[in-house]
Amino acid sequence: MRIHQADLTTFGLSASTYTLTQLRYDLRKMKAYGLLERIGRGYFYRLTAKGSNAALMFILFHKRVCGPLANSLFHHASKSRHERGDPWV
Repeated sequence: MRIHQADLTTFGLSASTYTLTQLRYDLRKMKAYGLLERIGRGYFYRLTAKGSNAALMFILFHKRVCGPLANSLFHHASKSRHERGDPWV
């Protein structure tokens, strides 16, 4: 399945980490919630308007909340010499 291979490549997963069965389950759930619709009788899908809005919400949430939060975990303001207790101040 091309979707499965694209997911594995994009997210750096192995086939044993994210199986085809898990992908089928996820697709069924997304269809049930109205996020995806099947095109014709083949295995072709597209996002619905609701799915596009949900995807956009997750992207904005990640960009505006998770990004700065993760950045703050690794970049701290350096303390002045006095706050560090440096005797050579």
